[in-house]
Amino acid sequence: MENAKEKKTSKVLKAGGGFFKDFKAFISKGNIVQLAVAFIMGAAFTTIVNSLVGDIFMPFFNLIFGGSNIDDLKWVITDNLVINYGKFIFAVLNFLLVAFVLFLIVKLITRAERNIKKKLKKGEVAPTEPVVLPLTTSEQLLTDIKELLLKQEKKEKTKQSE
Repeated sequence: MENAKEKKTSKVLKAGGGFFKDFKAFISKGNIVQLAVAFIMGAAFTTIVNSLVGDIFMPFFNLIFGGSNIDDLKWVITDNLVINYGKFIFAVLNFLLVAFVLFLIVKLITRAERNIKKKLKKGEVAPTEPVVLPLTTSEQLLTDIKELLLKQEKKEKTKQSE
């Protein structure tokens, strides 16, 4: 009876081994780190855009709607039935303003890239060489490990193809 349990356990471990191997490969590729950095930067950028919209643009719209918060506009049908149409108007305006601010930012970045490319073509600006900083000990160690893993992976692939 115990022998059957041991076989089941080893099958589960072998099946999980492929999963963990795939997970290890996924984590070690570096794309996940770039994705995490982009996510964090996006969250920080969201705070800036929301502040620009909520603290700079929205007060002007509140002024247009009679000086009160758009959020506070409502239609009271009965004591228990209130339609908060101001919240809906606020949400729509907020979306449109955020989209507009992002559109302007993308437009500015695109224009700046275009101008730089034109200047590079004309020779007005010399392309700069990327600055390569020396690796720290831990970065060098990680680079060496990555190279060894890649070599090992290539060897395994050649063995499988033979």
